[in-house]
This record gives sequence, structure tokens and C-alpha cells, in this order.
Amino acid sequence: MNLHSLRNPRSYLAILVLLLGAIYLGNSDGEIMFDDSLQVHLVRSYQSLSEVLSVDCFDLFRPVKNLVFYLWVSYLPDQIQIWRVSAILIFLGLIPLAYRFFGLFFKNKPWSQLLCTAAWAIAPASTTVVSWISSVNIIICAYGFFAYFILYEKAQNDASEKRIHASYFALCLSLLSLVVACFSYEAAMTAPFLCFLKDFLQHPKRYRSSHSRMFYGLSLSSRSIFRNSRNVWRGQYN
Repeated sequence: MNLHSLRNPRSYLAILVLLLGAIYLGNSDGEIMFDDSLQVHLVRSYQSLSEVLSVDCFDLFRPVKNLVFYLWVSYLPDQIQIWRVSAILIFLGLIPLAYRFFGLFFKNKPWSQLLCTAAWAIAPASTTVVSWISSVNIIICAYGFFAYFILYEKAQNDASEKRIHASYFALCLSLLSLVVACFSYEAAMTAPFLCFLKDFLQHPKRYRSSHSRMFYGLSLSSRSIFRNSRNVWRGQYN
């Protein structure tokens, strides 16, 4: 590794991923915490795939989480170590995505971008590895949450360069990411408001664009899809 690469924050990002991978994988045989055992017991009682649309073990509407656990129990029953290692690897894949996400807020400040990414990535170490593995819905939600912002920025860049079809495709993927995030963990419903705030602080001219206003409206609609789906389920089964 030459001096030039040592000045590149991405080199330290790669080191961070490798280091955390070694730490987390080395501690992947800890006790099951939070919702693993409760969630596994719940999905084992399901009689059909349609039941994943019910609430999780905490009586919260998180169908994506139910689906992941249902598939795991169906195809890899009792393979807890495979589950833990897979979840850790999936979490490590989030770190480069988090780096890009923070880059949207720290433009031309790569070291601040790296610092925020590192602080976020080491958060599981302050509790336990297993606490994040058992919160699989948070991991999935983070993928959707980060992708929502990153794809939105890509759509804006494509629009400014007159790549209209590419811009609308990126917007559709962004909205789909938001829906997946909301159905994984309800905290993702804050994403549209954070997006509005980010544009207000960094790109106020976007509020005059019909392209952006359409995205804001669809973002709120995506958020409403989750709320309405949750209310419909409650009305049918409660």
C-alpha cells in the first residue's frame, strides 16, 4: 500500500470492513438475544405463507421480517450458526452503502464521511453481535433506507444531464426501496421527511421542480401504503 492509497479514506473503509468482519465473525457464537427465539417459535406455528402478513413476535407489523424468518425456518431449520454468519456478512455489506449515504451530507469532506460511517458500523460492538443479527429487520431496513437516498440523488443527477428515462427508473427503485424499508421496520417512515429536510438545506431549488415534487408526493404515498396495510390487517384480525 503506497502513500497515496494511505491518504485515501476508501482504503481505511476497506480496512474497517475487514477488521469488523474479523471481530464480529469471531464472536458469532454468542447467546441468542432479543427476538430470535421468540420469532422462530412464532413462524414455526404458521400454517401457510400468507401468515407472514401478520405481526411479529412483538405484535408489530413487520412482514418482511416474518418472511425472512419463515424462509429460514423452512429451508435451514436449526442452522443458527449459518444464520448468524450470513447476517454478519449482510451487515458488512451495509458499510460501503452507509459510506455513500453519509457522502450525500458531507460532500468534499471524505474524512468526515468516513468518521460517521465508522461510528455507525461499530455500533453493534457496543452491545453484542447477536443483538444486530436478531434484529434482521433493522439490517434489511437500513439497506432500503440508504438506497432510497442514494437512488434519489442518482435520479437528480440523471435529470440534470437530460437522461430522463434513467432518472425515472432510479426514482422507481428509490420508492421501492422505501417500501421495503417501511415493511421491514416502521422507523423508515421518517425517510421522506429527512429527504425533504436535506433538500431544503442543501438543494432548495429542487422544491420548484415538478420532478422533485412528484417524488415527494410518491414518497408520502409509499409511506401511506405501509400504514394502510397495517390498519387493514388489524381490522381483519383484531
